[in-house]
Amino acid sequence: MRQNFEPGSGGSGEYQNKEEFLRKLSENYQDIREINSGGGGIIYAAVHRRLGKKVVLKKIREDKLAQIGGEREKKILLGLKNSYLPQIFDFWSYEDEVYTVMEYIEGRSFLELLREGRKFSQKEVIRWTNQLAQVLEYLHGKQVIHGDIKPGNLMLTPENNICLIDFNVSLVADRSDGEQEVGYSEYYSPVEQLICWGENIRRNNTCQNDSRENPVGKGGIFAGEAAAAREGAAKPGEAGNWDETDIAFDPDGTDIAFEADGTDIALDPDDTDIAGAGGEASANMAGGRTGGASGGPHVSARTQALLRQEERLAQKYGAKMRVDERSDIYSACATMYFLLTGKRPESCYGGRQTPVEKLLPSVNDAFAHILMHGLERNPKDRFQSAAGFRKALEQLVRSTKRYKRLLASQDLAILLLVLCFLGSAAAAFFGWRGRIAEGFASALGQAQAYYEEGDYETAALYLQDQVTGVSRYHSQPDFSQAWYLAGSCYLNLEEYEEAANALRSAILLDDGRAEYYRDYGIALARLGDLAQAEEALKQAEAQGLGTDGISLLAGEIAMAGGDLALAEAQLSEALASEDPDIRLRAALKLDELYSEAEEDKGYEERIRLLCSVREGLDERDCLPVQERLVQAYSDGAQISGDAGHYQEAVLVLDEIIDAGYDTLATWLNKGVAQQGLGDYEAARSTFTAAQEKFPETYLTYKRLAFLEYEAQSQIDSSSRDYTLFGQYAEECLALYRGQGTELVQDSEADYLETLVEELRALGWLGTD
Repeated sequence: MRQNFEPGSGGSGEYQNKEEFLRKLSENYQDIREINSGGGGIIYAAVHRRLGKKVVLKKIREDKLAQIGGEREKKILLGLKNSYLPQIFDFWSYEDEVYTVMEYIEGRSFLELLREGRKFSQKEVIRWTNQLAQVLEYLHGKQVIHGDIKPGNLMLTPENNICLIDFNVSLVADRSDGEQEVGYSEYYSPVEQLICWGENIRRNNTCQNDSRENPVGKGGIFAGEAAAAREGAAKPGEAGNWDETDIAFDPDGTDIAFEADGTDIALDPDDTDIAGAGGEASANMAGGRTGGASGGPHVSARTQALLRQEERLAQKYGAKMRVDERSDIYSACATMYFLLTGKRPESCYGGRQTPVEKLLPSVNDAFAHILMHGLERNPKDRFQSAAGFRKALEQLVRSTKRYKRLLASQDLAILLLVLCFLGSAAAAFFGWRGRIAEGFASALGQAQAYYEEGDYETAALYLQDQVTGVSRYHSQPDFSQAWYLAGSCYLNLEEYEEAANALRSAILLDDGRAEYYRDYGIALARLGDLAQAEEALKQAEAQGLGTDGISLLAGEIAMAGGDLALAEAQLSEALASEDPDIRLRAALKLDELYSEAEEDKGYEERIRLLCSVREGLDERDCLPVQERLVQAYSDGAQISGDAGHYQEAVLVLDEIIDAGYDTLATWLNKGVAQQGLGDYEAARSTFTAAQEKFPETYLTYKRLAFLEYEAQSQIDSSSRDYTLFGQYAEECLALYRGQGTELVQDSEADYLETLVEELRALGWLGTD
């Protein structure tokens, strides 16, 4: 049960010295024991002597005191009362000794639960997100920015509700000094927070050690077991019972530890916090918009790397960004993304966020969009207020479930369509029909543009958000085209269940279009549902599908059924089509068939096929053919031993790069082909260019390491120098292992580690 206290009753007053201050504190609280040391200070559990109630005391680190502000800010924090917040009862302060007293929250942090492997249902996460949005709307209405929302600062109470804790890094939004002392939490803090943190580092370029002393020294009132075991439930800020080894060992794979004389000065219970600006400075700060500090203590390479990322982001988004309401929304969505998918979000400077739908195909479309909208890099692209965030969630709760689930029953789908028609008729009654038609045409055109650019993922998400998920468009004459386009996107993305559902929706809306049945049958064939695919073929024929389209679908069905001879015959007929789309699809399927052939000569058929079909295709449609052609040339080089195939592969890859459709795989494949040609310098140059273009991946360093290993093996043993190999291998393995809980096993990376050990044992590399 939540306890009710009257705030502000004990910490005010004048004290002659620190001893008197601490004595008064101990007269009010007993059984005080340290339970954790976090990025913001030291946390103690205690019991209020007079009331006999559990409370939490937090001693604020000196470098965090600026964040608490003056008496006005303290009054605001003391006045906070919300079901999803711990109540702050008092501030005790004397000089640099500041303690907050707050409500003891029964329950456990979500970080603890995640580490234990706990999974959360979509229904639960939607409910908790709604609660979090409510509490953010309340806080922001009080001009308070939390500034550190993450799993370790979010508790799950016995009532299965959330409680947002750790307000000692909160900001009062309209502080008169205009400065923001902020920390940075990897994976959960947005761009603007990293930029503000970097500004803090440069502004406060002196380093202070985090002493972690007991307030009155040994034997004082706070003496006892540091990090004592909890009694029954987690306390705010606690993420497990840490011991001294936790300073060097990061179980979550996310810790960013600042160093002074080789020791960490900020240990965060969430393993993600970079403490506020007062605690860090670099002796040799890389770059720096306001100049680097000189003569200061050492800062870890990781810190300097973050400062470089911060500088890059500041150049892109502007150096004067501030942490505001939108920052909390980003952190809230990042936290809920983790709870929902089980995958940590990308850092704000990292790669593109993996869409929720890719990780959790059964997710509610609207909820997935809300989370991804909140995770937009640019604050201008997110929800602009917690109120807007909450309203979107409330509409989600009131809305229907995902459209594809409703289509599981045809009767229910028809009923939904009838209701939509009635709704749109009412809209027309009020004179909205023209604007609705115009909006629908514009939205569908935008989705089509994304599709034609080859950005199928964006097209699909846009359709969900702006077209198929908008009820007022459901009565438009061409509404089935939206579902057909969505199905086409999913076919290209190889998400066949999604494709089948979308195409079935298109057929329910308009059952007279042969191409709908054709592509529906293809999706079913790829799902292995051959009986339904055959039925779709019959329906397509009945609707007048051309012979080329019939051959394409029949070839797909035959291949899925294992009749490769029939599949080849049917697809070859489709290949003669005058329709470039059918011709392309038939060619790609034939290439797949030939690539699975047991004969070593299969690559020759693939090269002949792909070279012939690429003629007449536009640049965008040619891309999948070029990618397949590169693979065919590479396979040919390995099977036949003819290195000339590698040269052909390089030429095709250069075409892709020149057209602007290059990816990391494009560059790596080019370097591998050059390595196959024995042109080590060209390969090294290509891999280096890839590393500069895609700096966050270990794959480029892996390829460079293997390149150097092969290059050295080609020369006399007396002249070999594996120094570069060792450097690249070290970079590769550090990034590979640094993936933490997201580590995907890579046999090549594991073998690289073995090579390093073998070369070291043979004396080719230095010892640790």
